[in-house]
Amino acid sequence: MTEKPSGRPLPFTVCRLGGKLLGNRVADVRSRNDWTEFSHRIHDVLRESTTRLVVCTDLRGLRALPTGLHDLLVGRMREMNPYILRSALLLPNPALDATLTRLLRSAGSDDRQLFHSSADVKAWLSSHLGPEDRSHLDTFLATSGVA
Repeated sequence: MTEKPSGRPLPFTVCRLGGKLLGNRVADVRSRNDWTEFSHRIHDVLRESTTRLVVCTDLRGLRALPTGLHDLLVGRMREMNPYILRSALLLPNPALDATLTRLLRSAGSDDRQLFHSSADVKAWLSSHLGPEDRSHLDTFLATSGVA
């Protein structure tokens, strides 16, 4: 797990898992600063890539989305749209559906979808991945928590 300069572990990870696959995990992120840092890290990885990426964001560790983040998150998602081939957000439960559905709709990309099961995430992303990246996706989805 990566640490902040303060020594406190970050409540998220951003990791290029393979050729076209980016895997992100989010624990119980509560501060605007942490969400800002998370989005900056994803954006940096996307911009460094020479090809559009397939993104899997595991939000199973997230319990609630802090209020007041809508504009920040929508703005960052819009900036990332050109770099994303397809994206899946894996949610812990339906409680976050309405909020995240509004965010995705506002971000203006049909290439992002919400899911509650790993099998549905695999079905959505696999057609855009080669065999090695599909194997990395399987491994990523079989684990949980911020690593």
